[in-house]
Amino acid sequence: MLFWRGQAITDDSGKLNASGSAEMSEYKLRGVDDFDSDLFNGWLRQVRELEAA
Repeated sequence: MLFWRGQAITDDSGKLNASGSAEMSEYKLRGVDDFDSDLFNGWLRQVRELEAA
């Protein structure tokens, strides 16, 4: 999963990785167990706030 402007997201979990772009970050989902709804909701909330600013 790629996040546009993901490097501006606060990630206390340390699970987002810079994707080689100056702005994007990625998180690799390898299976259902990798999905943490609270974590993803927090990331998506931050992305929406960045876009609204």
